Amino acid sequence: MREAREETVAWRYFSRDVLPFDAMFTVECTTVGASTLYKAASSRGLSFYVFVFYSYLVSTLVLLPLSLIFGRSRRLPPAKSPLFFKLFILGLLG
Repeated sequence: MREAREETVAWRYFSRDVLPFDAMFTVECTTVGASTLYKAASSRGLSFYVFVFYSYLVSTLVLLPLSLIFGRSRRLPPAKSPLFFKLFILGLLG
């Protein structure tokens, strides 16, 4: 019983303290990597729009299989008009 409690405490520590830092670090490394790749590609004459297309293509190829693997198995609730009204108001407010 004590081991299960220690695992729970460890998981809480990981999810509250370590995981956000790890996510921030990963995003920053990705941003630096993309900037470095763009600098190298643009110095060789690659268009900005072509680079953006390739970036989106790679992102799609990485994220699409992940969404299919880890997708939710339960269905979403039906969309009703109050939801669309709230989204419309939110869109107006920006």
